[in-house]
Amino acid sequence: PLPHAAKKIISKWTERYPSSVNYVHICRNSIYGGRPLFLFGGFGDAILVQPYALPVSLYQRSPGMPPHPAEFITELARKCAAPRPIFTLPLAVNNDEGAFFCESGARPPVPEEFRLMTYYGLAHGCKGLLYRFNRVVFGYDYISQGLIEEMVRVNSELQTLKEYLAVADVVPWSSTNVTNVEAASLLAGDKGLVLILINHDNRSSSTGPEFFTWTPQENFTVTLRLPPWFSVKGLSEVKGKDANQARYRLNEGVMSITVDRLDVAKVFLLEAKDR
Repeated sequence: PLPHAAKKIISKWTERYPSSVNYVHICRNSIYGGRPLFLFGGFGDAILVQPYALPVSLYQRSPGMPPHPAEFITELARKCAAPRPIFTLPLAVNNDEGAFFCESGARPPVPEEFRLMTYYGLAHGCKGLLYRFNRVVFGYDYISQGLIEEMVRVNSELQTLKEYLAVADVVPWSSTNVTNVEAASLLAGDKGLVLILINHDNRSSSTGPEFFTWTPQENFTVTLRLPPWFSVKGLSEVKGKDANQARYRLNEGVMSITVDRLDVAKVFLLEAKDR
């Protein structure tokens, strides 16, 4: 009865506001195991999920969840909602429960966690991001200067990439020679390709002083296997407001990129020549 009732509500909303985009927000612990995605994934114009990514999250408290729940939930949402797009909510903290748990309640994410959660969703095909936060949660000043600065940097990167991400889809073209780094490739038609690197060697804690730590990954290689029709114009690393040319080797459609250092997540733009 619940999916039927939801479908009726969405239909009435669409009739009343035909020009508005409506999305179904599958919230908090209701997403455990993914069952609501199967029930509601086909409703509305889009699906919004909040795949809290890190070990002190709601999902890590649920038995049976995979080692990297953010990828699992985002990927499952994308498949259940298809052909509708999905949006992700990288962070959310309420007054009584939230993404990052401490003994006394919730804590805000640190800047690196925010970057990691944002690129988790993008690497697995999300088409939109929503942010939500409170001013002060359990004594923490949520809007820290460091978090603001990281949000500005990440959003500057997304502004550079938005024309590509808007039409991009995940393709299995990328790999690395190290086990702790995920390389996700998103093909934007004949415009180019977005390459996202994520460092999985990270740890979150519910108590300080170090809430989030990671082991930098150094001197590794990313391999992209491009189809014959993809003609490379250039490769750049997008970092904040800057996009700097990156070095690569290309041999018979196989591109090799040497990465000196990866902290938590970074992104490259591979532009294609006009055909």
